[in-house]
Amino acid sequence: MQTRTIITTLALAWCGLVSAQTVHTLSLEQAVSLALQNAEELKNLRLDVAIQELNNKEITGTVYPQISASGQGSYYTNLPLIQFPSSNFPIYEVLQDLGVKDGNGNPVSTSDATTTSHSISFVAPLNFQYGITVNQLIFQPDIFIALQAKETILQYNRDNLSVSENNVKEAVQKAYYSVLIAEEQKRILDETAVRLDQLIAEMNQMYKSGFVEKLDIDKLTVSQNNTTAAINQLVNSINISKSLLKNAVTMPINDELNLTEKLETQDLKALLLANTDDFNYENRSEIVLLNTARQLQEIDVKRQKAAKLPTVSAFYQLQRFTSEIPILPLREAAPGFGIPPACWGLACNSRSSTGCRQNIEPVRLN
Repeated sequence: MQTRTIITTLALAWCGLVSAQTVHTLSLEQAVSLALQNAEELKNLRLDVAIQELNNKEITGTVYPQISASGQGSYYTNLPLIQFPSSNFPIYEVLQDLGVKDGNGNPVSTSDATTTSHSISFVAPLNFQYGITVNQLIFQPDIFIALQAKETILQYNRDNLSVSENNVKEAVQKAYYSVLIAEEQKRILDETAVRLDQLIAEMNQMYKSGFVEKLDIDKLTVSQNNTTAAINQLVNSINISKSLLKNAVTMPINDELNLTEKLETQDLKALLLANTDDFNYENRSEIVLLNTARQLQEIDVKRQKAAKLPTVSAFYQLQRFTSEIPILPLREAAPGFGIPPACWGLACNSRSSTGCRQNIEPVRLN
């Protein structure tokens, strides 16, 4: 009973393993297309190209006017107060000079004057402030160098993607043809093994008749054993090459892979005898990438040299203040009023001297 249970469990596990495997039949073109579509490295490089396109738009946006708006409101629950003095001394002084007398007949004197104070606030309890600011960049060295370099940087990312795509294609093609070559070698050795089996059987019959020696049969047996060992090695080589191909096309390692291409002598000869008279070394993707990188380095040299130039920008500001201003006496208020100031101007910023760094940078650039 226990043995039957173990056999049943192993059978179910084998069925599950077989059902989980998927058979893929690929041509060389399909394998390359699948690898280009699923390679993680290429996905990241395509994202780099998309990110750089967005960065280029951001850089372009810096040369357009930058408009910003602001607003603020405040209310004082307790107003700050100051004591404002109030006195009738000047009035008594005038009356004294005129010789005016009071109701009792006594002359008016400045000593009868009084001095008081009133609490005054010059701050409005309710204040509003809002405005609009417009800035326009006229010249900034690094921005204008970035405008010149943005397309080159984008082209560098595209060239880098092209180089990686060619590397992926090459890896897939090598793995694909490695499988084809190993399978062709195995086919030839299988045929050789069949001929050796037939030959050994014939030699045994001839040995029984006395026409050959035992040594001749032993030599053929050694050749047969060597051929069998070579076939086993090729089987392992085919499995390894298929695993490499599966990894190149991002296919699950447990899936079954069948190749539809065959090694044709005419196709190989046509590939070797292809006309290479119009081949231009500068058109290789690696050389194109290096040339683009060199252009970026030249632009970076310009950026370093232009860093000493000033940054110039224009601005325009329009603001408005509205307040409710109290007047005497305290807590009596006047109607609100507004003050709409506006101004425009130019701003210029230049990097100051950095000591010996200015002498070091040209040497480093050269």
